[in-house]
Amino acid sequence: MRDQRIGTRKLELEALLDGGVQAFVLVSGNLKNVDNAAIIIKALPKILKLLAENDFPFIAKVTRQSTVKIWKFKKRKKARKKVRKK
Repeated sequence: MRDQRIGTRKLELEALLDGGVQAFVLVSGNLKNVDNAAIIIKALPKILKLLAENDFPFIAKVTRQSTVKIWKFKKRKKARKKVRKK
């Protein structure tokens, strides 16, 4: 997705993280689609590495320089053990 102002939209951020997604947001300014595609193609190895190394929901920013950094995340809660009553 492409959204420079996603940081100001709390409900959207929460919805993405609560939905369990791993999202990548292109935060560069008003670029042509061909330029956006070039940024994503250059960033693809970093994107794939983040996906392979992390199993929790997150939102990562992809910059004009094709840097990729996890920006927001939500750690999954560990399952609680059930206690048997005797």
